[in-house]
Amino acid sequence: MKRIINSFLIVAIGIILAAATSSVIPKSFQLSGLVSILSILIFASLIGSVFFLISHWLDLLHPKIGLIIILGIGFCLRLCWLVSIHNEQVSDFAIYAELSKALVAGKGYTLTGPVGAEDLIRYLGPDKHLPYTTANRAPGAPLWGAFLFKIFGSHKISYLISNLLLGTGTIWLLYLLLEKNRFWARRAALLWVFYPPAFMAVNLFGTETLFSFSLLLTAYLISHWKEDNPFKYPLIGAAVGWTALVRSMLLPLCASVLLTIIPANKPRQILQKTGIFFLFLILTLSPWTIRNWKVFHRFIPVCTMEGEFLGRHTSNLLPEALKDEKWRVRYAAWRNTPNEADRSSEGYRIAVDNWLRILRGGPLQVIHCLWLGSKAAFADDVDILFWSVRRSYFLVRNPGEEFVLSKNGLLKWAWFSSGFYLLVILLAFCGAAFSLYKKSFFVEHQLFLSCYFLIFFLAHSLVLGLTRYHFSVMTVLVMLAGIGIYGSQSKIASSK
Repeated sequence: MKRIINSFLIVAIGIILAAATSSVIPKSFQLSGLVSILSILIFASLIGSVFFLISHWLDLLHPKIGLIIILGIGFCLRLCWLVSIHNEQVSDFAIYAELSKALVAGKGYTLTGPVGAEDLIRYLGPDKHLPYTTANRAPGAPLWGAFLFKIFGSHKISYLISNLLLGTGTIWLLYLLLEKNRFWARRAALLWVFYPPAFMAVNLFGTETLFSFSLLLTAYLISHWKEDNPFKYPLIGAAVGWTALVRSMLLPLCASVLLTIIPANKPRQILQKTGIFFLFLILTLSPWTIRNWKVFHRFIPVCTMEGEFLGRHTSNLLPEALKDEKWRVRYAAWRNTPNEADRSSEGYRIAVDNWLRILRGGPLQVIHCLWLGSKAAFADDVDILFWSVRRSYFLVRNPGEEFVLSKNGLLKWAWFSSGFYLLVILLAFCGAAFSLYKKSFFVEHQLFLSCYFLIFFLAHSLVLGLTRYHFSVMTVLVMLAGIGIYGSQSKIASSK
């Protein structure tokens, strides 16, 4: 089973590498396109060379000293970005902040405005008015923000400082997850230190940093806590519940936990462990789920955006030739559904119908749509950069330039981010291949993360989503890339 999962990892990362590579190829061989490609390749080469030198130097130090240096660099880099880039919270990030303030003010999980009106315009229907009680977005980030606001006051700086600390903590967790071989661990942690979106997300009131930390903490509980520890599966259940509240990935997370438990245990142990896991998962989600039942009279474990997202983004993926009059009438009626819970439920049915239409189009149509979905999710890695340096967007309008950085500065950071992204994916591909060669040791030690990555990849291949969403699995690719670097260095050393 582990070799099969490892083989799927190689295939999935190979597709991601193809998608990322295709995004830097210009539609025509114009000078600007060629300059961009050359710039990205140059940045990737420089990053790789510098990284190899730093990792080699760290190998000469005591492991604890090396880890302290890595954590120190990661903390300082994130602090520098936070202090020097004075962006404005816009779109999703401003809405999360508004929801946090509403919770602290005793207004409940309510869109109060002014930016909250974006959700009404885009997702919930323009017929609604602020303030509006909702379950549209996963509540984890607003709940975390409300907790910080309650202690430190309602200012975004407390959330951003928590990003700084959690981002540094994510580096430490990456190291701990691979500590069986400190060479792999050091390289993976160092990659996350310099991975551009990881430190750029520090000034965003969003889910990215919080989810990455929560996901790796869950993985640590699964892989490093002993089976005879009575707190292991209760904490895993609570951790999965919280992680799903941060980002609505409840089913992939639960499936990954089950795939970790089932192969390694006897039937009685499986029932016992899964029973405890689901009990504490339900206990963690129940306050929020009960609240949603009282408001909407529907079973909504996390958020209504799930169905809305699936319906809308599978419709974006569906070829125009497959959208007949019946489909258009149904889609228009769905978009005008006034109740967000009803809209979410219908969104699931719309998504299933869309994919049945794609399947009836034949194997080539299916392959084409899966490729488009994969490319939409993994084609480039500049989305976090643009949000991190943005001053104005949609309902948030400020005088002056739209971005904090100049056009040339933004372009150089985009080249750096793209070059680093390509390098990480290429090294992750090498790491997955090296792991398979070494009897699938990565999958053996990190089965939970391997399964989550593959389920995430498949799910996002079925929709025409956004590239920002792949941030949640970049920690897995970075871990594999760290192994890839070590494997490449070992190969070079043995050939001399």
